[in-house]
Amino acid sequence: MSLAPSTTLNITKIPQKWVIALIAICILPYLLNVFGVDFSTSKNLSAPIENVSEIDGMFYKLSGAFSHTLLEWSAFCTALFTVILAFVHFGIKKDLTTPIIGMALFFAGCMDAFHTLAADRLIEAVADNRNLIPFTWAICRLFNALIMIAGVGLLLMNKNERSSGSTKFVIGVSVGFGFAAYSIINYCATSELLPQTMFPESIITRPFDVLPLIVFIIAFAAAQWIANSSFGSTLVAVRDNEDRAAYLGYDVASIKRRSFTISAVFAGLAGALWAHHMSYVSPELLHWSFSGQFIIMTWLGGVGTLIGPLIGGALLIGLADILSSYMRNWLVIFGVLYIVVVLWAPQGLWGLITGYAARRKGQ
Repeated sequence: MSLAPSTTLNITKIPQKWVIALIAICILPYLLNVFGVDFSTSKNLSAPIENVSEIDGMFYKLSGAFSHTLLEWSAFCTALFTVILAFVHFGIKKDLTTPIIGMALFFAGCMDAFHTLAADRLIEAVADNRNLIPFTWAICRLFNALIMIAGVGLLLMNKNERSSGSTKFVIGVSVGFGFAAYSIINYCATSELLPQTMFPESIITRPFDVLPLIVFIIAFAAAQWIANSSFGSTLVAVRDNEDRAAYLGYDVASIKRRSFTISAVFAGLAGALWAHHMSYVSPELLHWSFSGQFIIMTWLGGVGTLIGPLIGGALLIGLADILSSYMRNWLVIFGVLYIVVVLWAPQGLWGLITGYAARRKGQ
């Protein structure tokens, strides 16, 4: 007589308190409405519009505002879910990286939500909307970049990622980030006179456009400092031989995590400056082909260098502006150029320049 192996199903049940909280959140709007809380707008049009074509025209003109609102609130919801997952990960691993970056992203999302409410005229601020909306846009882009830099700076200064006082450290940083966000929002909402951000009659109509150049110089200097530091040497060791670095006593997982965090901050900083410069973020930026452009820039300029991607980016953008005005299928030229560089100059254009300079110096 043979006995079949018994199988047990591991069924994970949702905690009862979470179920109760979810049900309460779902029925809360209905209960508030029953008790007299009105969620509809209290402002009525002076003259109701009965022409359907006029109503459609108003919606078409506001389509850009609707898209902007959806994108901004999507960013806020993403930041909210990110910080929840970050604290769940912190509760399991006791790793400081995820909650610090998560809180930075969350309060950056709060600033974006504030700007969205101001742009949609849902916040009755003291200042004029003609000054409030451009100023909140500029200050939100600047805050998003600075708070990420501050978060990574705190992680780099904290040598021990799993210290016994890590919970107090996370709470302190979260309170600090929250106080900074609240102070800026309170200033924008209660100040009658805000700094002017638009100068239509000047040569530089938006002085904040100079900010990306300044931040770029600072970011490049920071990247150069990291590459020349002991941590940069550790990154090279892990890249060349991960097993040997582990045998030497390095925490390879921690080094990878820190390097990923730093690279994500630089990428997020570039995205924030892009949005600040263009004043609009299109959903097309989420397509993989846009990310592929940066890979092409890096390969054209030279992988493993800081100057190489700058050369590749200048070449790609410059040729794109020139070729697109003369031919429709200008991307074919880039495809051929990319293949030529990969096959015959894998070190990139910067590698060719440095190699040529070294040969001339040797002669």
